[in-house]
Formats: sequence, C-alpha cells, structure tokens
Amino acid sequence: MSDERRFTLRDLEQYDGKDGRPAYTAADGIVYDVTASKMWREGLHVRKHQAGTDLSGDILLAPHPRDRLDRFPRVGVLADAPARAPEEPPPVPFPAAFLYRMHAHPASVHFPVALVVIAVLLDVVGVGLSVTGWFGGREGAAWFCGCAAMVNLVLGIALSPVTIVSGLVDWKYQFDGALSRLFKWKIGLSAVFVVVGVLALAAGLTGGGAVYHALLWSLAPIVLATAFVGGRIVFPAG
Repeated sequence: MSDERRFTLRDLEQYDGKDGRPAYTAADGIVYDVTASKMWREGLHVRKHQAGTDLSGDILLAPHPRDRLDRFPRVGVLADAPARAPEEPPPVPFPAAFLYRMHAHPASVHFPVALVVIAVLLDVVGVGLSVTGWFGGREGAAWFCGCAAMVNLVLGIALSPVTIVSGLVDWKYQFDGALSRLFKWKIGLSAVFVVVGVLALAAGLTGGGAVYHALLWSLAPIVLATAFVGGRIVFPAG
C-alpha cells in the first residue's frame, strides 16, 4: 500500500522492545508490531531474535510457517534491504530435519516425564500397602503396584533417547547450539536422569530393595526439574 509507513533499517532499530519501547520486526519487506506477544517480552524471541531487526533470513529456520507473523499488526514496509542478502542456511541432514519439522521434541517429551512420575507414585503406593498389609499386603495390591511401576519405568527409560536426541536437534538448529545457563542445566539434568534411570532399572530387575526404591523415587524431582528448565527455555519468564 502506497500510504504505508516506510521504515529504514535505522528506523527499525528504534523499536527494539526494550525499556518500554514498542517491539517491531520485519520479514520479507513487511514490518510487524509484535509488542503484545508474550513470545517477544523485552523485544527478545526465544532468547535469540531481537526486535528492531530484519528477520527475513532467520525465519527460514523457524519451526513455524512464515505466515505466523501475519497474525500481528502490519505497521509498514521496509524501505531498504540489508547491504548483503542473507546467506542461505546450511542444509540440515534429513533425520535431523525430520525430527525438527515434526516437532518431535515437544511431542515426545511428555511421555518420559509422565511415565516416570507415574512409576514413582505407583511404587510409593505399593511400598505403603506392603508395610501396612492392606489389600493383601505383599501378595495383593502392593505386588500389582510394584509391577505396574516397573512397566512404567521401563517405558519411560526406553522412550527417553528419542526425547533427548530430538531435544539436541532443536537446540542445535533452533538455538544455534548456544550453551546458555538454562541449556547447561537441561543437558546436565538429562544426563543425570539417564544414569539414575538405568541404575534404578538395573536394581529393580535384580531384586529391588531399598536401593531400587531410593533410585526410583529420586527420578521424580530430576525429571520435574528437567521439565521446568525446558519450560523456561520455551516460555521465558519476565
């Protein structure tokens, strides 16, 4: 439209979303107002993309369609292009591209979290029933809860490699492998989860006992802490 405001790149820099300023961003020559979006708090998107800049090149690697920006108010057009055209992103290997485009990590991460937490809850109930002798004690409901806990643990550990691999793919291609504090915590907690989970599984399959219960129960805070850190990455607070 001829009556639309025309922004230069220098004009656009003034709308960086910081210190109460509006957050504008451009893509393919169109300038959008993303101030109201919770995903652009303080002008920063996924801790990587800064408002007040032209994202025409970066949006090629976004996990969402290009037209996602069309949801936001259009406030003008970009009058000048960057001095140098954005470089084509390097090709992504097919397995990684498939995991990334299918959103494998957010789709799969819920299963290990839920299965392990359920395994812990079932085991706690089973131990309680065994101690009190209710509902048949060791030979009744307590035995059933123990078996169900082991099944959930096996499934949770078995599915965790898909979640971890797809998470590493997202980290590399969505966040450029930036090793921020949150990513260090998430990678470290994921490694602890795998080690403790395998040890708990081995202990459970070789007789159980106090060591098995201690290892299994410790998985609940580990997996919940990992999920919390992941949530902070996807939905930054503040």
